[in-house]
Amino acid sequence: MEIKETKIRLERVVAYARHGVMPHETLVGNEFYITLEVVFDATQAMKDDQLSGTINYADLYTLIQDEMKTPSELIEHVAGRILSRLEKEYPMIMEALIEIEKNSPPIPNYQAQRLYFSAKANFNKGNK
Repeated sequence: MEIKETKIRLERVVAYARHGVMPHETLVGNEFYITLEVVFDATQAMKDDQLSGTINYADLYTLIQDEMKTPSELIEHVAGRILSRLEKEYPMIMEALIEIEKNSPPIPNYQAQRLYFSAKANFNKGNK
């Protein structure tokens, strides 16, 4: 059996951050949910059961939390920063997909209990 791709997925990582265009968003902050999926070759880790042959999902979690601490007006910008760091710091990643959901974004005249807005972005080294 030949396995060429492995995926690691962190789903709905919670981060409290101060992203947004409205002044109160940067003062009060909001809850965000981040889903990240990375594709890479983990053949070596499957053979020898060593962390050095894979990507540590705890490190991915830390990277997400670090980038969420830096305020941005747009979550698209935050997604781009996270993807840029992943591409730079993890050359074994062949593809990455990120989705950042913003809990209850300020939309005038919207009265529902919950509303989520999300931005998705990805890179694929095979499609350069």
